[in-house]
Amino acid sequence: MAHSRNYAPESNSRPQSGHQPDNQAKPPGSTANMSDIIQGPVTLVIDGDTFVMNVTHIGSSNQRQYNASETIRLAGFDAPELPSRAGQQSKESLAQKLSGRSVQCTVQARDIYGRVVATVKVL
Repeated sequence: MAHSRNYAPESNSRPQSGHQPDNQAKPPGSTANMSDIIQGPVTLVIDGDTFVMNVTHIGSSNQRQYNASETIRLAGFDAPELPSRAGQQSKESLAQKLSGRSVQCTVQARDIYGRVVATVKVL
C-alpha cells in the first residue's frame, strides 16, 4: 500500500514581496472555492513553491478542464526567490520531496500567470 504525506511548508519562512497573495491572484471568472482534484507525477521543480506535473488522473466531479501538463503553485506558501541562496535551498528542498513522485493536488484557483494554485499531497 502506498504511503501518503502532505507537504506542508515550514512555518519559519517569510513571504517575499513581488507576489500577490493566492486569494487575490484569480483571473475574472475563476471561483474561490474550487475543489477539483488532479493527480500525476512531478516532472520538474521550478523553484521553492512551483513545479510541473503530468496530469494522469482527474477527479470524476471536477468542474474545470486541465492540460496534460500543468504548472502548480503551492497554495499559501511563498518561497524566497531565485537566484538567492535561500531561494536555491528552498528549490532543492522541494525537489527532494517531489521529484519523480506522484502527487495529488486539490485545486483552489488559477493565478494571473495561468498556474494552478493547489494544496499538494505526496502519494
